[in-house]
Amino acid sequence: MANLKQTSITGSSGTTTLSVSGSSILMPGMSGSVDSGSAAQMYIDFTPKNRGLKMHLTQAGSFGSQSSPYTCLGAWSTQTVYPIDIQDPDGFGTSLDAIVSAGGFQASSKSATYLWNGSTWSATGGLNNARYSSTGGGSQNAGIITMGYGGPSTPKLGCTEEFNGSTWSNGGASPTDRRKLAGAGQQNAFTAFGGATVPAVTAVTDEYNGTSWATGGNMNTGRAFLSGIGNASSALAMGGSPSAVSPVVPTTGVEEYNGATWSNSTDLIYCSTNRATSGNSSDSAMIYGAVSPYKLLEEWNGNAWAIGPDSLSPIGIAGGSAGVSKNNGALSIGGSPSYTPVVQAYEKVLTTPFTYDAASTSDSWSGGPNIINARSSAGGAGTQNTALVTGGQSSPTIYSATEEYDGSSWSAGGALIIARSLIDNSTTGTQNAALLAGGFVSPASFGVTSTEEYNGAAWSPGGALIAANYLNTVTGTQNAGLSAGGYGNPNEAKTVTEEYNGSSWASANALPAGRRSAGGAGTQNDTLMFGGRGVQPTQTVRSSTVAYDGTNWSTGPDMNQCRFAMAAAGVSTSDAAASMGATPTKIAVTEIYDGTSWKTGAPSPLSLRDVAATQAGAGTSFGTMGGSSPSDISTFLLYSQPTNVCSTTPFCLATWSNGANTINSFCSSGAAGTGNAAVAFGGGGPANPGSATNLYNGTAWSSVNSLITARNCIGGTGTSTAALGIGGILSPSIRTCNEEWDGTDWTTGGPLITQRVYIGTAGTQNAASGFGGEANNVGTSCHEQYNGTSWSTATALIASSAFMAGTGTQNAAVKMGGGHGGSSSTTETWNGSSWTTSGALNNARYMLGGAGTQSDAWALGGYNASSNVENFNGITWSNFPSMPSGTDVNSGTGGASSTNVMSIGGNAVPSATQKLEYGFYCVGTWTAGANMITARGYLAGIAGGATANAHLVYGGQSPSYHSLTEEYDGSSWTTRSELISVKAFQAGTGTTNAALSMGGQTNSGDSNNLEEYDGSSWTAGGSLIIARRYPAAGGTQNAGLMFGGNSPGTNCATEEYDGSSWSAGGNLITARYGLGGTGTQNAALAYGGGAPSSVTCTEEYNGAAWSTGGAMLIGRISIGGGAGTVNDALSFSGYSPAITTATQYYNGSTWQTITNTANGSFYPASGGSGTSAIKAGGLTPSFTGNTEVFECANPVNKGIYCFTKAL
Repeated sequence: MANLKQTSITGSSGTTTLSVSGSSILMPGMSGSVDSGSAAQMYIDFTPKNRGLKMHLTQAGSFGSQSSPYTCLGAWSTQTVYPIDIQDPDGFGTSLDAIVSAGGFQASSKSATYLWNGSTWSATGGLNNARYSSTGGGSQNAGIITMGYGGPSTPKLGCTEEFNGSTWSNGGASPTDRRKLAGAGQQNAFTAFGGATVPAVTAVTDEYNGTSWATGGNMNTGRAFLSGIGNASSALAMGGSPSAVSPVVPTTGVEEYNGATWSNSTDLIYCSTNRATSGNSSDSAMIYGAVSPYKLLEEWNGNAWAIGPDSLSPIGIAGGSAGVSKNNGALSIGGSPSYTPVVQAYEKVLTTPFTYDAASTSDSWSGGPNIINARSSAGGAGTQNTALVTGGQSSPTIYSATEEYDGSSWSAGGALIIARSLIDNSTTGTQNAALLAGGFVSPASFGVTSTEEYNGAAWSPGGALIAANYLNTVTGTQNAGLSAGGYGNPNEAKTVTEEYNGSSWASANALPAGRRSAGGAGTQNDTLMFGGRGVQPTQTVRSSTVAYDGTNWSTGPDMNQCRFAMAAAGVSTSDAAASMGATPTKIAVTEIYDGTSWKTGAPSPLSLRDVAATQAGAGTSFGTMGGSSPSDISTFLLYSQPTNVCSTTPFCLATWSNGANTINSFCSSGAAGTGNAAVAFGGGGPANPGSATNLYNGTAWSSVNSLITARNCIGGTGTSTAALGIGGILSPSIRTCNEEWDGTDWTTGGPLITQRVYIGTAGTQNAASGFGGEANNVGTSCHEQYNGTSWSTATALIASSAFMAGTGTQNAAVKMGGGHGGSSSTTETWNGSSWTTSGALNNARYMLGGAGTQSDAWALGGYNASSNVENFNGITWSNFPSMPSGTDVNSGTGGASSTNVMSIGGNAVPSATQKLEYGFYCVGTWTAGANMITARGYLAGIAGGATANAHLVYGGQSPSYHSLTEEYDGSSWTTRSELISVKAFQAGTGTTNAALSMGGQTNSGDSNNLEEYDGSSWTAGGSLIIARRYPAAGGTQNAGLMFGGNSPGTNCATEEYDGSSWSAGGNLITARYGLGGTGTQNAALAYGGGAPSSVTCTEEYNGAAWSTGGAMLIGRISIGGGAGTVNDALSFSGYSPAITTATQYYNGSTWQTITNTANGSFYPASGGSGTSAIKAGGLTPSFTGNTEVFECANPVNKGIYCFTKAL
């Protein structure tokens, strides 16, 4: 049984039991609030550990009231009766409130069809051929029913009918007439199997493409009266009888279909015939009824069958909701032993275990990668994942530089025409459509009238302000902006208000009182202005709020804290935020406005003023850039506030385990890789330096070729197949030597400029950093960078240090701990140009191991820390579960992974391998979206810029080539401006307002064409270097990446786009076409594809070179885009050779299958993130317009549900 371990909870602590009773979980008592200064932690664990869920939940604030017991395993309920008594109808749909039921038997075959909306039935057009014992599938607007029993004169049918939401029409006839069969799939991709050809049974499988039938692979065992579930390429055949006539012999046999062949699977618990089913994939199914006492439910999770709760009434030969998605329920329709109109619904009502109180401390701050240039008083725009920072100052320099953030790293954008500062609240809009008005350019002026507009690549002049201004507040958009207040001659806070129409400014009604350096949020006709400073001579710091309705200003509720020069965000007056600022003392206070009042949020980790913010972000989710503290800084802070329903964040518990021992002993050695693929080398102690190299494959270590030069105290970075061995000592000489590992052997690389031991490292084999270390018994601040050939000098550490650990990348590194003559807790972060002091370790240490990324780093053991482990979020360190064995002078596996790391060797345990696995837990499900307007395949979409509710697709084939563009808003598709070129097989990336279409094939052959979309129309961009089709892509409109493809043979070339032209990047290791791709220009992922047959290889790009990642579980071709980032990706389409429905998730080191799509397809337009993805169109193998969306459901409820089911 499970245990719930509690820490830091007032009034309740220790270990208590979590019990399961029927369909409910009995929670232990847990009340009160979190101890001061800490977050509560709940650990859920159980045995056997390899079959279920481990969760670690953190809670800030009050737990609120408790709901125990609470239902989470599902329950049956009686629904509105069917319009007629019925037995054996067909039922299908995609949700429990959108079901079709047709046909069935009541003294004779029926043709009646009814629609279920979740509460009532309504009649619609009947079948052309009355029937029962048939099979069907699909949605309420696109269904299919085929074969069955028509009556004494037609005891076995072969006809097929298709449903459009109101009427049935005839489809293609089956090659094998039969009844009592089963099926799975959708209207345009359906598989029928087994059944009775009277009097014999059959093992035949037939596949329907929306027009005609073709023969598939035969089942291993012919049977009738069986049940089916899944989709056309991933189905289950369950139970049934080997005899079609009396005596019928129920069986438990289950077979699984992969689109080509059948294989035996895990048997049912009960012998079964004529059972109804629900579910939409072969790893998520229910089968119920038709087993005495006719109430039994079984559920399938992809590995095993489990018994669910009994139905309320007997279910005989009932109709089932065969296609219902999400595995969240079923609808049983009619049944026997006598005909009945009874309808029963089974739903998993996943209630929360607690009614959480979202305390004001339930929000949080985290750190992102630093901006390139430290600055204050800069302008900010965009959102957390698409941020823009521009201008500002680092005294005495006033900047024109612009930087863009793509969700993982910052890159240079187009410079301002006029360098300016004091614009922290004078910029508004998005990353690709920003507006800046006014600003400070020199002490001789009192602001400027200059307005500039940014298009994602460059700034251009806009209409001038009527009055010169700076420290003014600008809100709205690029085409509908508002400027209010400000500062000007003679040193006075202004009352002026101006409105912008996209080309010129016009005067509007003045503010009720002058103010400058105020925050702002909203639109031109609905703006909130808050805080700021008043008029001379007092220049009172304000807490007051004023609101503009497009005509007049009115007074709003005061903030709790007066302030000016703050970070302000929000595109709505009901969702605004103010954080930090000055009173004039710098503060860290955060406040959120909900349209009624200001509420205090989590304080910023830093007290700053003159801070830029992502003005287009929500008030509950924004970022801040730079600021003054008192020196100008480069910090990028991220603020997030959860909903006020549940303030719990679940993730898989960070757990340590012992891996296989190394062949050789390692102490003061180098290492690189991940917890599943690592290399360890050198070390051994000053008196006995070693050259041994051991390679780890995730299971065992092997001895491989040794270092060229034996060394102790050596640095290491990279991967298991592309590592560096840097510096070290071969007594008595400290070495500058550097060696490169290619997975097989070592070769000599470029030597360090400065000889060192115990050097901190970060990056890859071709883009590495080496910092600090000991030279001649003295710690050093020396910092060098490696380009794959030679080292160059970079900005030194702030403080000299040795015996530290380093991790991250060449442009986003973290240095932790160290010391010389004592332990240090200092942390420094590197942004590619400068070092910044960050939060100190909780436990000072030196000679430690390091791993992870700059915003998710690990400090492992070390002197004075033993087994202690800490995690760094980019700002602060927190303690995590300790390693099984304390050690020091150990090696961490570096920056290759944050979720799968390893500590290797060390003084106390020189052969030990200790592995940490850690990752966010999310239960993802696929559901049907609205069909595209034009069905097609081989099309492109915006890949990583898409979400489940926003997608842009273009081009394609059906069978002629297209220039069509369609946009999805979460509920429907809308036609947009067409591509300039008619083409298919191209790649795409970007956002719905800033997209790229790259390469492809036109009627004239392979294309080097590039087109750019700005939200309204397509224009030609810089041509590709190599014309190609079937490539993959990533990045943004101004920082694009394309790789692989056919031209005409398989291609390994990578190209990078800067918004105007392409340049060559590092070649793929494996040339291929039809591959999947996602990520950014500096952190991309390539997976699968054809070379020419399907491959499983994965490669990761660091902006310069590709390296090998974890292999896919199933190779696939024609993937059609990709979703996620290099450490958080999804793959869910393609063929190998069967069309796949498997959704695989990549965590930065390994792939795992997490669920299946409802409809397999290849070359759709795919995109999104690791938690919110979409695929549209493609081939099944017919051209389709289907849309499916993937989203993570409530992970608290789903997680506890999965955990309970595993019990």
